[in-house]
Amino acid sequence: SYPSSYNGNISVKGLRLNTANNCSPDVQLFHTLLTLPTPQLNSLTAIDASNLQLLFTDKTNIEYKAKIAINNSSTFQTYKTLYAVDTMNATNLVLDNNYYCFQLNSYDPCANTYTPAAPICSQKFAMNVANGENDLSWQTSSLGVSNIQIKRNNAALTSVSATTTSYNDTDIYCKKNYCYQLVSNYGGGVISTSLQKCGTSFKTQTPLGIDNTSIVVDGSKADLVWLLSSTDSASSYSIFHSGNLLTTTTIQQ
Repeated sequence: SYPSSYNGNISVKGLRLNTANNCSPDVQLFHTLLTLPTPQLNSLTAIDASNLQLLFTDKTNIEYKAKIAINNSSTFQTYKTLYAVDTMNATNLVLDNNYYCFQLNSYDPCANTYTPAAPICSQKFAMNVANGENDLSWQTSSLGVSNIQIKRNNAALTSVSATTTSYNDTDIYCKKNYCYQLVSNYGGGVISTSLQKCGTSFKTQTPLGIDNTSIVVDGSKADLVWLLSSTDSASSYSIFHSGNLLTTTTIQQ
């Protein structure tokens, strides 16, 4: 037994019966704590569709208990025991179907008590390519989240509130590949990063009808004239003669 305020070396030496007393002692520095410190989380990152990685700051001689909850941030079950590490890999998950919340606890094996950190959660994230827009949707817990940053092609696009669950990106170009990722920002610089979702955008637009068309016949030729609307999306016009394609002309501004 050591006093609650002890701070110094503890030496342990083995001795086998009826043998020489020549074992080397194992000496370690210990600092006793009145209360266990709250774990310091750093990040939760989606490595791929079935793996998450949790990074935290390890404190010497502290045993940790990681707990997990699926699609909520309250019903936690013990997941892993951690000691002398600062990384936990959560495997065999299904990130496209679920989001996962983790609670890291400092564990006191003598009193069988826990000191928990605030939960951190992954995101169930999906992207749908629609006509003229890329539609993003997700599910996660907003507990402890200050905001969610949306990244497009690895650059910041916008930030939305912690309770937002969708975003439609209309500032896109046709037939261009876009990749999106979510970053949930927690207090103290803690972040949770989603999987990246990619798709090729498209736009389908029907040109406006042609108005104010006129034709002037001069001997053996006919001159066709029509007005261009400022909102016309057509890139070319096909001209037919008696039902048969005569020619195609591009827009001249």
